[in-house]
Amino acid sequence: MRKQTFVLCTLLLVLTACASQTPLAETPTLDATSLNNTAIHYATEDAILTQTAQPPTQTLPPAGTWTPVPTLDRTRPAIQTPTPETPCNQARAGNPIDVTIPDGMKL
Repeated sequence: MRKQTFVLCTLLLVLTACASQTPLAETPTLDATSLNNTAIHYATEDAILTQTAQPPTQTLPPAGTWTPVPTLDRTRPAIQTPTPETPCNQARAGNPIDVTIPDGMKL
C-alpha cells in the first residue's frame, strides 16, 4: 500500500509540473496617434481644472506720465599714459641668447 501511494504521489507531481500554464497576455501594440490624443486630453483636462477666475482688470495710468532718466557718461579718461616699448636688443651679434648653458661647457 505504501508503495502504491508513493507511486501515485510521484505521478501526480510529475503531471502537475508538466501541466500547460495559461498563456501570458500579449503586450498591446502602442499607437502613437492614440497616445498623443490621450496626452492632449489629460493636459486639457488638467488645464481646465486648474484655471481660476481672473479679477477685473485695473485701469492703467495715463501714458504721458513717463519721466526720462538721464543717461550716464561711461567713458573714462586714461589714468596713465603708456610708455613706449623698447625693442629687444638681446639677439645682436656677440650676445648669447641662451643663458642656461654655463661658460666652458663642452657640447
